[in-house]
Amino acid sequence: MTRWKSFFCALSLSLGTLTASVNGGAAQQPAPATNRPAPATVGAAGTAAPTRRTAKSGEPAGFRGPRVELSYRLYSLRDYLGGRSVHTGGFAGFLPTRFVRAGGGVEAGVRNHEFGERQGLVSGNLFVGYQHLRNLGPVVPYLCVLGELGIVVQKRFHTPQSNSFRGAGVELGADVNLVRSLYVGLGLSFMLYTMDGLAYDTFGLRLSIGL
Repeated sequence: MTRWKSFFCALSLSLGTLTASVNGGAAQQPAPATNRPAPATVGAAGTAAPTRRTAKSGEPAGFRGPRVELSYRLYSLRDYLGGRSVHTGGFAGFLPTRFVRAGGGVEAGVRNHEFGERQGLVSGNLFVGYQHLRNLGPVVPYLCVLGELGIVVQKRFHTPQSNSFRGAGVELGADVNLVRSLYVGLGLSFMLYTMDGLAYDTFGLRLSIGL
């Protein structure tokens, strides 16, 4: 009887040790991962779809400033000899320099004259300045310094005569982006001109449309 009692005690002790070892091994196993990374979006061609880029905050999408424009300009070369207002049409091209507004253009038109026929006028200009492309939506204000050279052609007693002129000044204005790269603009300028020994200081108005 004592022998059987010792056998059952040894068997119970062995089973308890085995159960403890099994439970300890199960507790040490790592839990299955639950936070798995989301799979990449696959396009039709079997490659990962690229992330769509958006325009910078406050910058009109698709509008990086003007490239070319047509313009109408009104200013005055008024003097005691009868010269009056000037009306010109112009074409200008711009360098792709974003915040730096730089380029050049040509203008042609007429100068009204009080005592005679209208005078023809042709000029070329260069400009450089700053244009603000952010935070104002479709409105792009600018400030430029201009330099201009030109020639005025007229007739005196049926004889063609020409006088050259030069000028420098500043222009302040704004372009408004309408759709895609199409825009309209308005500019106000102040210029100092010299021609045939006379000096002119004049304000001007420019209306423009371009791409």
